[in-house]
This record gives sequence, structure tokens and C-alpha cells, in this order.
Amino acid sequence: MLPGVTLPQPSYKKNLLSVLFAISIFTLGIAVDRLVAVNGWLAGLDDAAAAIAIGLLIYLFERHRERMLLERLQTIALMNHHVRNALQVLAYSQYERDRTRQAQIIRDAILRIDWALKEILGRSSDMKPQRVKAA
Repeated sequence: MLPGVTLPQPSYKKNLLSVLFAISIFTLGIAVDRLVAVNGWLAGLDDAAAAIAIGLLIYLFERHRERMLLERLQTIALMNHHVRNALQVLAYSQYERDRTRQAQIIRDAILRIDWALKEILGRSSDMKPQRVKAA
């Protein structure tokens, strides 16, 4: 783990949604069991309903995870673009003979990196590092 970066804490809404989903599946299972007790031809419906519900949950979770991963990869690619360009300017600034111009080039490159850190990473709240108190 990177220093100064913590994992996001599970949110109250996620926990509540998980519990509500579990209660819904449980209730559905009981309802199907009652139907099976009355009508024997519905014996496989219980397993099918549970399988469909769990499959749907996993599908939705994976779609969400894939979207989040794609967003992070796009953020990383954009940061890579801006930081590499600024570093290239810094690397070639040593060949500038005019010291005033060289200092301005370095300041501009630093400002570009600072801008990228604030604007690009600032938009991506899930990638923003969180401060951790020192021990």
C-alpha cells in the first residue's frame, strides 16, 4: 500500500443495500418453498430463482467494477500524458542558454504537473489520496 493512501471505508448505503438484497432473497426463497409445498411441479423454481438472483447480483457488481476500472485507467492515461510532456520539457530545459528563460520553462512544467494533479485527480474522488495520521 502507498504511504498516505487508505482504502475507502464501506459506505452505509452499500451495507444497507446488501442486507436488503439478502432479506429479499430470503423472502423469495420462503415464498417459493410455500408454493412448492402446495404445488409439487414448482420444485425446481426455488433453485432457479436463487440462481437468477445471485447471477443478477454478480452481473451488476461486475459491470460496476468494470466501469470503475475503465475510469481509473482513463485517469491514469491522462495523467501519464500530462506528466510525461512536462517531464520532457524539464529534461530539455538544460539546453536553454538563457537562465531566465530556463527558469520560466521549469516553472511552466511544474505548474502543468501541479495542474494535472489538482484538475485530473481532483475529478476522480475515488483515486484521491487520503491523509493518514502519523503514528
